[in-house]
Formats: sequence, structure tokens, C-alpha cells
Amino acid sequence: MRPEDRNELRLGREIKIEPVTTGKVGSARVVEVLNENTIVVSQAMCEKEEMPLFPHEVVRIFIEEDDTVSCLQGIVVSLEDCESANLTAGSGETFYGIKNIFFKHKHRKRIHKRSRVKLTAEMVIVSGFFARKSWKAGISNISPGGLRLIINREPPELGTEVFVSLGLARRKIKIKGTVKGVTDLSSFNPLDIQAERGFGVNVKTEKVSDGDYSLLLNYLKTKKDEDFEIYSPI
Repeated sequence: MRPEDRNELRLGREIKIEPVTTGKVGSARVVEVLNENTIVVSQAMCEKEEMPLFPHEVVRIFIEEDDTVSCLQGIVVSLEDCESANLTAGSGETFYGIKNIFFKHKHRKRIHKRSRVKLTAEMVIVSGFFARKSWKAGISNISPGGLRLIINREPPELGTEVFVSLGLARRKIKIKGTVKGVTDLSSFNPLDIQAERGFGVNVKTEKVSDGDYSLLLNYLKTKKDEDFEIYSPI
């Protein structure tokens, strides 16, 4: 064990232990440092029930320090085998020795950023076996009664029957509806020559082929704004 590792495995240090055979990570506390490659750890009874340690088992030791994680490896032994001081386990903890500890590697902590979920949509008109027209659409609003879609091409006429496919992660939800309203979005700022041409299309929901639609609505209600992006730009 390196000198810096001995400093990290100081008395009272909380560490993570992972038996290589199971890959399950548990917690322990360093209660004694016997020499440069042997320590004694204390495991709470609740941890022992979840992840027991056994003699001669190879374990990985993880030590977190600021924004880095050090990984060491050793072998579990009984207190008798590691010649520990007179430590006796209480009713709420168990002691183990870990010998032959050596340094494996050090890496930066992985920061899990919560990604924003995008809800995408495609609107399709089917007027025959081979007649099909589709639009990639953004979504500005969604409710049990219908959708408001944003498209950037000539919109369908009022009363047109459309099929809308909603995509959320790996889930696809198909909706049959009717166009009830169309708005030319560029008309809101006619003096802006650079205004991107687009249309808002209101679709009244008539049939939903997937029971996940209600789950989707509940998802939208409970999800925080910073986690969810309901409008997918075109």
C-alpha cells in the first residue's frame, strides 16, 4: 500500500466495500490500521445482513475524497488471522481484517446530470393506400382533449383527420384526431423579415390506441419543469 493510501485508510474513515464475486457494494468503517497492507474494519449488523463478508474473499475498497475516488483491493480474513488488537464485536457490529491491500486506480467522481426529456411528435395524413403526408412537429401544449403542434410547412386543412405519434424515450403513443384550428405564427410579427415561418395546429383527440396516454399525462403533471421539455424545436 502506498503512503498516500495509508493516509486515506485512517482510523474512523468510512469506506465502501465490494466483494468481486457479487459486485454488491456495502459500507464499513476503518477501526484499526495494523501495518502498511492490513486494516481492520467494522461492519454494522444491518450492512452485514445485506452484504456479508467471508474469509478469503477478494474485495475492492472505494475511498471518496473531494472529487476523486480511490480503488484498492485486498482479501478478507478473520481477526485471528490478522493478529488484531483485542477487539470484540458488539451486538450491533462485526469486525473483519483485510490483508494484502494494494492500490488499483484513482478516478474522478462521475457526476450524474439530470438530462431533460424531450417529447417528440409526428403528424401524418393518410388519404389512401399510397397517399401519405407527414410533418415533424414540436409540441406547445398537450391535454386529455387534444394537442397543439408546431410545424414549419403548409398545414393540413380544418377538419382533416390526422394521426399523431408521440415519442417519449422508448415509448410510442399513437393518437387519432381532427384538425380544429390553424394559426400562422409568422403573422404575430409581420415586420420581422427573419421570422421563421411556422404554423400552430390544434388537434382534437378522438381515439388513443395506447393506454399509456393517461400515464403520459400523469407524467407531465408530476415531472418538474427543469427535467422535462415539452416543446421540441423543429
